[in-house]
Amino acid sequence: MEDLKKVVNFLQPVVKSINKHHNQFYECDYFTVGPEDLLLDEESLSLVEFMTADKNLPEHFNGEIPLIYMRWGEETGASILLWLTSEYQKLLDPVAHMALIGAYESEEPIAIQLTHEYYQTTAGFGVFDRIQAGDWMYKHHDAKSREDYIFCKSLDFILEELGLNYIKNDYVHKPWEV
Repeated sequence: MEDLKKVVNFLQPVVKSINKHHNQFYECDYFTVGPEDLLLDEESLSLVEFMTADKNLPEHFNGEIPLIYMRWGEETGASILLWLTSEYQKLLDPVAHMALIGAYESEEPIAIQLTHEYYQTTAGFGVFDRIQAGDWMYKHHDAKSREDYIFCKSLDFILEELGLNYIKNDYVHKPWEV
């Protein structure tokens, strides 16, 4: 989704300043991953990882699934937002599909919020929440469409995880439009 890339570009001046002056681990990057890049932890079958020693920069990935990676800590303190359209949902391995979405199938996009979990023998990103839009949800928030509602709820998650809650998200205008 192009708007997710715009979010990351919009946030870069703040992210770079915090990284330079306050927290060397603070970052926010946009990736496009393929279903084969979403690696499940074999021990838990519920934790997902997408970076490896050889693939750890946005340019190392050439998939179609939009993913925003946010980090503010050295070992812990990271989250990802994964945007899955119905087409991308169908491309997932059945085990990954079950871990990320469950048995649910949607014709509309689903935004998956994952937070980093760190255990004694394993680590990875676990599902924190799934954002979907029912009729009442997006109308209640004055969003233009279901997809805009999902986008705005995703933006809330990104801004909250990065501690940038002061950036306006009014469900009608995208921050770079205001």
